[in-house]
Amino acid sequence: MRSSQLGFGLEEFFSAHYVTKYHKLGVFMNRFSASLILSASILLVACGESAEAPAPAEGSANHNRLLDIRGGVTADTPEAPAEEMIDPSAQNIDPFRYGLGYNYEERNVLAGLLDQARERDGYLLRSLAVTADSLALVRPGKTATEYERALTCAVKADLLGRNGGIPVHRALNHSITLSKLAVTLTEDEIASEAFQTFQEEFVEFEETSTAHDRFLRNRELQAEENRLRTRHYLNYHLLRDQVREEVPEGQLQGDVTACLEMYGEDIAAIEAAEAEAEAEERG
Repeated sequence: MRSSQLGFGLEEFFSAHYVTKYHKLGVFMNRFSASLILSASILLVACGESAEAPAPAEGSANHNRLLDIRGGVTADTPEAPAEEMIDPSAQNIDPFRYGLGYNYEERNVLAGLLDQARERDGYLLRSLAVTADSLALVRPGKTATEYERALTCAVKADLLGRNGGIPVHRALNHSITLSKLAVTLTEDEIASEAFQTFQEEFVEFEETSTAHDRFLRNRELQAEENRLRTRHYLNYHLLRDQVREEVPEGQLQGDVTACLEMYGEDIAAIEAAEAEAEAEERG
């Protein structure tokens, strides 16, 4: 499938969200518009309101701030390092700060939402269910299972670095790339029936709809990007909390190694596409 076959509207919308091994069709999460972020009121309502953790009302300061924000591991498992030997900077591993394009103000607002989410039992499970709805709309072909699998790999790399199992820079790089992979359509996913159906319907809509209809559709897709972008942040941190509690430290090394082996080709495709995009920007 060549990029020229996608139609202008579809290629423009997906330019930041998919890649193949044989040709670059775009770049990834760090190229998202930083303005695409869901308002706090919509986000928290979707996962259940509570009196103890009220969502910011529409028009509130937090709501307005959100709307205004601009847009390898070895197979051998070493002994756990002594706490004093762990690089202090390991506790600052943050893919959303260093590689996923979330700016300071945006992260501050989302951190507040995360604090509220952590107070609600079962929030992660409900959030992942709603994330599946977003994926079906703006990442057709990406299943909720695959999203969670890649994101789990990302948080395990994060935790392995925090525990001193691998150097901080490697843990950060792995967590960034695997987090991108969770929301990036791979070659196999582009070839899926779900994506092909979406592509056909999108192109037909572009050819038969009015300019006003296309504007409204684009606005709906951007709103769904808002939801996915915000939930991706919350899901990552809540899933990291869960993995920290449930997975023994000694198991992380083997798990991360398996993740890198499983996603090796997709990671290489992401890195190649990003390198090509950077070269194009430099001229």
